[in-house]
Amino acid sequence: MKKIKLLIVDDDKVDRLFIKKELCKINRTIEFYEADSAETALELINEHVFDCITLDYHLPDLNGLETLLQIEEIVPIIMITGDDSETLGLQSVKSGAQDYLQKTHLKGDQIYRSIWFSIERNRLLTAQRDMAFRDELTKLYNRRGFLHYTKKRLKFLKNVDRINCTTQVLFIDVDNFKKINDTFGHKMGDKILIDVADILIESFRDTDIICRLGGDEFAVLLTRNNSGLGPEPILERLENNVKKKNETFAAAGIELSMSYGTAIHYNNPESSIESLLSHADKEMYKNKKKKRE
Repeated sequence: MKKIKLLIVDDDKVDRLFIKKELCKINRTIEFYEADSAETALELINEHVFDCITLDYHLPDLNGLETLLQIEEIVPIIMITGDDSETLGLQSVKSGAQDYLQKTHLKGDQIYRSIWFSIERNRLLTAQRDMAFRDELTKLYNRRGFLHYTKKRLKFLKNVDRINCTTQVLFIDVDNFKKINDTFGHKMGDKILIDVADILIESFRDTDIICRLGGDEFAVLLTRNNSGLGPEPILERLENNVKKKNETFAAAGIELSMSYGTAIHYNNPESSIESLLSHADKEMYKNKKKKRE
């Protein structure tokens, strides 16, 4: 059974421990993460992909509704509070929460059922939405899906200026793809594109947004903590994975290579995803031209 990654957001350590103990009685395949403030929670959300979040309404820096609006559509959320207020519960659901639980009535089976139902509802909603957002061949996001989710990520980072991170767009073009298609046929061309998608998934984190823009062009949106990480280590890991894949292509006489372009901004609220893509595209063509010289 796949582990459930659960983030418990509550400034009360006793309440966090209670939720963990109650859930462990029912399911020991839950991987717990904890945050005692909205700031810590938002930093964790930027670094990890969670299956569900339990969110206390009363936090020291933001209330639950304010935090909920920052997260918006990224992960299913269950609002938990000591307030006995149906109005607050309705506001929570309208703001995007999957469920609303009162601390005074909490039991392990109730929490687990709410988590499981929230995950399943979110999965079904995501699957329906992704029908229009996925590339049919590679199963990566298509251009429309990429723009949708990257705009939400940039909005998230803009609103949560506590997160000190760098946003980077990587534009990728498969070299000599037309020649591969003409020489080996479209079936092999399709396989190459699927393999490129697999390489990208292997090379980047779950929190990175990967897409096939169209044809032989791909893009990735990455966010990293500001620790001086530029594009070089990322491209080195990507190139190593390309080399591994080329070992399987050698017998067919195919050598896969890619040209890259990057665009970086350090939490610059004025940068749009379109401008980042455009800049990265231009950088990619400069690098491709250098290869041909």
